[in-house]
Amino acid sequence: MKNYVCFVNDNSGSMGGLAKAAAADFNSNIEAVKNAATQEMLDTVVSAVSIDGSNTRLTITVSNPHVLKPITDWHAGGGTPLWTGMAKLIAMLKNLPDINNSDVSVLVMITTDGEATDQNMHANLRSLMAPLLATGRWTFVARVPRGIRNHLKLDLLALGIPEGNIQQWDTTAAGMAASTAVSTQAVGNYFRSRTAGLKSSSSFYADASKVDITALEDISKKVSLYVVPADNNGIEIRPFILSKRMEYLKGSAFYQLTKTEAKVGYDKQILVRDRASGKVFHGKEARQMIGLPTDRNARLHPGDHKNFDLFIQSFSVNRKLVAGTGVLYWAEIGVPFTEADLAYLKPKEAAPVGNANPVVQLPAVPVSTTPTKSPIPVTPRAPQFYFFETREDARMFCAGADIRQSDILRNPTGPKGKRWSIPANLVKAGVLPPAQAAVAA
Repeated sequence: MKNYVCFVNDNSGSMGGLAKAAAADFNSNIEAVKNAATQEMLDTVVSAVSIDGSNTRLTITVSNPHVLKPITDWHAGGGTPLWTGMAKLIAMLKNLPDINNSDVSVLVMITTDGEATDQNMHANLRSLMAPLLATGRWTFVARVPRGIRNHLKLDLLALGIPEGNIQQWDTTAAGMAASTAVSTQAVGNYFRSRTAGLKSSSSFYADASKVDITALEDISKKVSLYVVPADNNGIEIRPFILSKRMEYLKGSAFYQLTKTEAKVGYDKQILVRDRASGKVFHGKEARQMIGLPTDRNARLHPGDHKNFDLFIQSFSVNRKLVAGTGVLYWAEIGVPFTEADLAYLKPKEAAPVGNANPVVQLPAVPVSTTPTKSPIPVTPRAPQFYFFETREDARMFCAGADIRQSDILRNPTGPKGKRWSIPANLVKAGVLPPAQAAVAA
């Protein structure tokens, strides 16, 4: 998976009084992107466009967020050509070589304190965004001023941006600080949704502490909750349930989410337990509420769901349980395990030893400090020489080849009649000896 995260920053004159807060907000959001990318191990690239007067410029272009330094200055001046700036950013992104890959998602985060001053570009931007939103991989979110400028929110809705992706904020330093807190949390939730398999969000600023459970069925009276005692840490799920009940049915047990699950099956049901009331809820919408897709397996984290405990359906007999965590049992939906189920789910036995599977024995190696002689025979290579019939011939050649006379050797190993020699390695490349000389190895 890969994420392109893009910031559309309002640097118009009206932001002058909020320059310090705006810089802190941008730095916090960049830090949130860095932390989420690291935690979720997702390839992430950051870009940013600045909107000020007639000048809309890319201030960060496809950069690694981990190398970005905090900004200390927030330039402010001119109007707010918001739609023009967004169009410029989209044009840059559409030219990226992997932007159309199915595992690439784009998050565009817009922050402004006023109205767009280029309303004539709104229709053009809407035509640019429509095919991008249709891919299901692009997410546009916006923070807009609260109060009398609500028609800006209407303009964003007309672009196809969902209402759950629009946050209204008070255009004061305190209001921006409060907005920053919501935004950085939303960034983390977005990245967690990406690792869960989702490619875009239509509820970016949704508060996870206010999950709507009205669409779910209250099954509190149909389930039993058991807490794993400390001395049962690591107990398998089947013997634990059988210590509480007369039977253990396939699919009836739900274990509490306590660690990151690398792969939650798309066919597994999720139960949601309200920590305040203790009520347990069920329904197909439960997966959607916690960001799990309904058509494929996905990754899921614990601790992201505030006032709710999550329980994942188990079809196993040997899942190990953690002390202090809960197990919900819903007998109504279970079916008996078949012998084939039990055989398949039974832990694999160790391979037999002894006569059935003898261990190969190797000869003992005697203790010795003497190096073992190599079994590979070594044939020494004889040195190479140029041979001459007379010493005078050798001297004449050495004089012409700039070789010392003292290097001339009397060598009885030469061919018949040639007993004077010069080592061949002393002769420079390209210098040929007299025709009567020979080389012997």
